[in-house]
Amino acid sequence: MSISTTHTLTLGRQLLLLAFASTLLSTNSALAESSTEVGNEIGNQVGIQPSISINISAQPLADAITALSKQSGMQIYSDGKLLAGKSAPATSGRMSAEQALNKLLQGTGLTAQRLNGGLAIVSAASSSAIPAAKHIQEAKLDEVIVSGEKIQRKWSETLSSVAVTTAEDMKEHADYSLMDTLARTPGVNIQSRNETWGIRGVPVSGFDDQGPRTLNNAVSVFVDGALQTNRFITMSPLSLWDMKQIEVFRGSQSTVQGRNALAGAVIMQSNDPVFKNEMAVQTQIGNYGQRGAAVMANTEIVPGQLAGRFTVSAENEDGYIRNPFLDKDADARRSVNLRGKLLLVATEQTDAMLTLAHTNYRTGSNGVTRNNQRPLYYQLIQNTDAGDRIQQNEATLKLNHYLTPNWTLTSITSGTHSEYHALLDFDQNATTNQRANMDYRTRLFNQELRAVYSAETLQAHVGAYYSDSQVKFEDALRSGNTLALNAEGENKIRNRAVFGEVNWAFIPQWKLIAGLRYDSEKNNTNVTYLRDILGFSPVSAANESKSFGALLPKLGVSYQLTPQQLLGFVVQRGYRGGGTNTRVPSDHRPYDAEYTTNYELSYRGQWQQLRLMANAYYTDWKDQQVRMLDTATDTVFVSNAARSRMQGLELSSDYDVNKQLRLFAGASYNHTRYQDYITADGDDLSGKSFVMAPKYKINLGLTYRPIEPLFFTVDAIYQDESPAIYQRGGIPQYNDSVKLLNASVGYQLNQRLRFTGFVRNLFDREYTTNNNGTVLDVGAPRTFGVSVRLDI
Repeated sequence: MSISTTHTLTLGRQLLLLAFASTLLSTNSALAESSTEVGNEIGNQVGIQPSISINISAQPLADAITALSKQSGMQIYSDGKLLAGKSAPATSGRMSAEQALNKLLQGTGLTAQRLNGGLAIVSAASSSAIPAAKHIQEAKLDEVIVSGEKIQRKWSETLSSVAVTTAEDMKEHADYSLMDTLARTPGVNIQSRNETWGIRGVPVSGFDDQGPRTLNNAVSVFVDGALQTNRFITMSPLSLWDMKQIEVFRGSQSTVQGRNALAGAVIMQSNDPVFKNEMAVQTQIGNYGQRGAAVMANTEIVPGQLAGRFTVSAENEDGYIRNPFLDKDADARRSVNLRGKLLLVATEQTDAMLTLAHTNYRTGSNGVTRNNQRPLYYQLIQNTDAGDRIQQNEATLKLNHYLTPNWTLTSITSGTHSEYHALLDFDQNATTNQRANMDYRTRLFNQELRAVYSAETLQAHVGAYYSDSQVKFEDALRSGNTLALNAEGENKIRNRAVFGEVNWAFIPQWKLIAGLRYDSEKNNTNVTYLRDILGFSPVSAANESKSFGALLPKLGVSYQLTPQQLLGFVVQRGYRGGGTNTRVPSDHRPYDAEYTTNYELSYRGQWQQLRLMANAYYTDWKDQQVRMLDTATDTVFVSNAARSRMQGLELSSDYDVNKQLRLFAGASYNHTRYQDYITADGDDLSGKSFVMAPKYKINLGLTYRPIEPLFFTVDAIYQDESPAIYQRGGIPQYNDSVKLLNASVGYQLNQRLRFTGFVRNLFDREYTTNNNGTVLDVGAPRTFGVSVRLDI
């Protein structure tokens, strides 16, 4: 069901009214809380810490310390060497941060000491605890935990090429959607609102031209453990409101994630419920009719046992593309996102997290009309009010049972139901009247059960996976009032897998990485043409069944050059299942699975103020699925007709010059090449690079805090040109290179109120992002806005 402008604006006003009403109703309690906070502050100064609700599950000690710091708001100074290989028991109830920390440290030979208003972890045998703690304070680095590979590791110890965006990063860069974070990520090719984004030159949907009917993506995207549908990935309707962390894995993740992670994976995690009452509201406005509102409410339902968190955001935008023929905005966008999370700590050994999410999103067309071989910025001349709508509901249940301090059992069950509707101007002009309707209903069910072991010299996981996916689709083509083509079909995939991985520190400084996954799937596709008066399709019906199986090994080794420098090498196999071409119209030919072999060299260096990460890779791709055109029947099909290779380098670094200034930089070089690819027309594309695959990407930036409440962030982004299409004879037609400057500024007026402003494409650059056809995709012009956040 679509969202009207009036309905969305009404919802936005209701959210704001709710926020202000909540503010007024909470005035008395806020005053009481303020007096309590003052009392707590005085208590801290005289050595008395307030009691708070603590809920920490059994887990590695380093992770437990991070959780305690977040729940208590207390700065905890620690040395990673002291925490390595140690585990913490489950700890919950009302207590001071110091009491909780001492419980976590029981049996570890460590103890807690007070330092500078915080706590420091030192050896119990140390005779000079406080001096040691001061040394720890000076050497402390912000550590990020990466969880997307099922074994939790520090970012500095993760060999996979992964870019991590934290909540603080999103705040400083004023990110509103996943596309904002990907725009400055090396190795990810994306421009403003371009649905053909990809990793290392591989489109998120692959090269097979299957569109939203596919259940075979080249990149998997998970949100709070739930696998996302194809159109949810490409349209990116999800707001980053209350998002905790985003991990972008570049390169195959097939051994860990399975069939849909040939080119990489994106893991998004929103904030979990905490055991305290808090609320936040935000409103934003900007040019091109940008306006929105968002609310977050967290409550402690049963102290130490049950907590809930609810978020809602609504955003509207008129867009920057105008349709002069229809005299209206061509790319208006409306979105509503709701999420509810419930955390239950049943016992000290068992907890459960239920997540429910709903998204309703409507968007117009991002294209502009080509005129005399040049794009009309920013006009789309068509007689059809084209657009896309998606409504998606998700439910995820995550269960953890902590058998021992070393063993954890985890079950993740997720279900997704998505409805997608599209209306296209088939002739892409304003003179004739051909319209295409596409309607798709997708259902995903995923179940994973795994056991994780964590000790000082050995980390491992083993598990089983099952998924049942289905998409039902209907396509229709109308010429005027005549229904020329009507087809309906269904694609079902059942996938089973067993998997495991071991990270073993077999001798000092050396670690062995070994993983294995066996994937099997069955793919059933049927298509029926209810009407085809012009004979577009060479068949009237199709019914195909295909089965696939793949053994996906992973083997690597790492060497700790120094305590702050790590070198590693990993080789692994990538896989994406085959199926049947579901494009309408076509003859619906089946095709086989495709495979990659990936060799990757990693370097991680981390010092007191500097972090440097580098990954060099080489990928050999066999039986590659590519789009082909049968000139005899004038239909497009998918074939395993190519063999390719990719090689490149990804670099990223950040440097804290001082407390006021932070510098960050990233760069990627990606050389893609078809080794063997002859199209159905006889064109030899061997030696050519992939379409939509830029060779270079560079980003530079800084965050500057002249005074504590104020910060400035600047990002400069360069992306190389890339082929959009190969015309007859293998002649490329290119997308433009991209040169962007983005900036944001924030001011924290007090502990509750924050103002943030942003501008993207500061110099108003014009550029194409998909230079193919009579309608072209283009990047956004200069956009700017401001938001106000109030924490209650």
